[in-house]
Amino acid sequence: MSQADYQKALKQIETGDLSAALQTLDRLLKKNPKFAPAYRPRAQVRAKLQDFKGAIADYKEAMRLQPTAMSFGERVSIQSQIIDLENAIADTRLLKSAKHLSSPLFFEEARESVDRGEYSAALSDLDLVLQMSPDRAEALCQRAKVHAKLKNPASAVEDIARALQLEPDNLEFRLARAIVRLSVGDGAGAIADLTHLMQFEGDRAYLFLHRGHGYRLLGDFDKAFKDYSNAIAMCDRDAEAFASRAKVQQALGNLEEAVADFQQAAALWLNQGNWEAHQQAIAQAKLIKPQADAKKAAESRIIRVPIKYRWGGVPVVEVIFNNDYPLIFDMLLDTGASMTLITQRMADALRIVPSGSCQGGIADGSFVIFNLGWVKSVAVQTAVVYNIQVAIAPRSNEGLLGQDFLAHYNVRILENEVEFHPR
Repeated sequence: MSQADYQKALKQIETGDLSAALQTLDRLLKKNPKFAPAYRPRAQVRAKLQDFKGAIADYKEAMRLQPTAMSFGERVSIQSQIIDLENAIADTRLLKSAKHLSSPLFFEEARESVDRGEYSAALSDLDLVLQMSPDRAEALCQRAKVHAKLKNPASAVEDIARALQLEPDNLEFRLARAIVRLSVGDGAGAIADLTHLMQFEGDRAYLFLHRGHGYRLLGDFDKAFKDYSNAIAMCDRDAEAFASRAKVQQALGNLEEAVADFQQAAALWLNQGNWEAHQQAIAQAKLIKPQADAKKAAESRIIRVPIKYRWGGVPVVEVIFNNDYPLIFDMLLDTGASMTLITQRMADALRIVPSGSCQGGIADGSFVIFNLGWVKSVAVQTAVVYNIQVAIAPRSNEGLLGQDFLAHYNVRILENEVEFHPR
């Protein structure tokens, strides 16, 4: 069957019916891809039909399948034909690029190639343009963007610098330089360019998004968060902005918010048909979710107590004694005091009967004798410690909440409140 199809194809070539011959040879080689004699005539047909790449592939396959059957002269002839075809490809691409150079659609096509992720093809076309017109500033700018995408930082920097030398006031080039700077880790330089561009009309959501990237590179997560939030406020369908803010939220410890942002990014990418990005965002959300749930559970146990005022810089909070018949007093939260100290007035109100004494140091460096007594409980809101021995200071006007209470909790003193974290 292969031999019959082969002879049929040769007759079709002789009569000039190249399209029919190509179909016959395609059918033959699909059924029997190792039928070596069919590759050379198909290469010849493809070359005549301007399919130069296909012709080269067929000539190479013919030599691969017949390494010893061909004479030296035949192999040299095929190699020569391959070189001619490669030159024809270069000439065709050069003509195509020349047409592009005279067409206003060229740069739009290049941008579309980049948007589709066809960076190698875009780079190849731009290389040809710049061979013929080395000072074409817009081509340099576009090639800088492509080099940045392909992780060729030195080439990207060189191209955008040259473009700006040619047109120093071009705002599009300034924006491209910001993107290139981000690609090479120059967050400060990118921020400077993007901040400058914000004074002009343009896509401010895009500018905020990429300036956020710059701040994130510098580790300034608060400013990055603000810029990403501004970008989202201007365009709430930008999946990249949500995913970027999620990473900042994670760095800031806002894990629930990070999960929500990753989930929103995933939903937007799914709507846009970007399955790979959708899956990556979902995976990130799943990774963080257990940590977010654990943090939420831990935070629900935190006791937050408002600071009523400060006395000499020391916070004063309300303290409840003896929950059965509670009495409430304002006390200094003194992390340096080893035990809780109450005033004589407080002791009288609590009806404490002294059960011993101790010697202790006071603020002026001297030592005094304190009576000791017991209270059933000491509480700050729901933070409670039972059966505490307290010292009674007859000449003090302020009570001190000491380490015999505070040591039961991890205490965090903030500007307006005190957090008690259960151990």
